[in-house]
Amino acid sequence: MNILVGDSGIGKSPLAYQLGLAVARRQAFFWTCPTEQGNVLLVDFENSLTDVRWIMDQQRKHLRLEECPHAFQVWPMHLDPLRQKVEQVIAAFAPTWSSWTRCVSFNPIMESESSAAVDQIKKLRVTPPGMARRFY
Repeated sequence: MNILVGDSGIGKSPLAYQLGLAVARRQAFFWTCPTEQGNVLLVDFENSLTDVRWIMDQQRKHLRLEECPHAFQVWPMHLDPLRQKVEQVIAAFAPTWSSWTRCVSFNPIMESESSAAVDQIKKLRVTPPGMARRFY
């Protein structure tokens, strides 16, 4: 489990998108760090749909991809009525790699109480029988 922290606007989301695309394509991250191919779910609580499309387009161009791979899925959570059932949706998708942008928007108490953050992460890491997943 890794947490990426920094000031707003410094590029945390584009970095997460680029890493997700690298995993979805089994392409070396930053051209030097090998990845294992897998389904990627990027849960975005922060960016508007317009921003999500722009970030994806910029990363696709940067990585010289004609299109985003089907193994890379972005879930703009702030628009989704399934927001309250995020654990069930993630269990059904069963990604091998998942990234969340601004997860405190999902559970605001995570920012002030570390035990709440640990409990939430445990819930999200539960793997249903027969499914293999890793969250980073």
